[in-house]
Amino acid sequence: MLAGRDKGKRGDVTRVLADHVLVAGVNQVKKHQRPNPMKGEQGGIVTKEMPIHVSNVAIWNPVTKKADRIGLRIARGRPQGALLQVERRADRRLIEPTRER
Repeated sequence: MLAGRDKGKRGDVTRVLADHVLVAGVNQVKKHQRPNPMKGEQGGIVTKEMPIHVSNVAIWNPVTKKADRIGLRIARGRPQGALLQVERRADRRLIEPTRER
């Protein structure tokens, strides 16, 4: 996490939405939930993870032991200049190119 009340916490991304992500153990809120007998759910106060905007999340770099941003570079020697995702700090490639420029 880069910002917010959970700044500095780390967790795994559990779900990706349009421009938000759900991170395990981060941005948890308490929600008052009504009982739903049709689904067999009890009512009460439930702890729930809420989505975080992708600009407030960074990738953990195990080499530098710090959070790192992601950038796009044009791959040399690839057909039609495919894009690569690279870490900004270590300048190392993350995954193979998935889309063409």
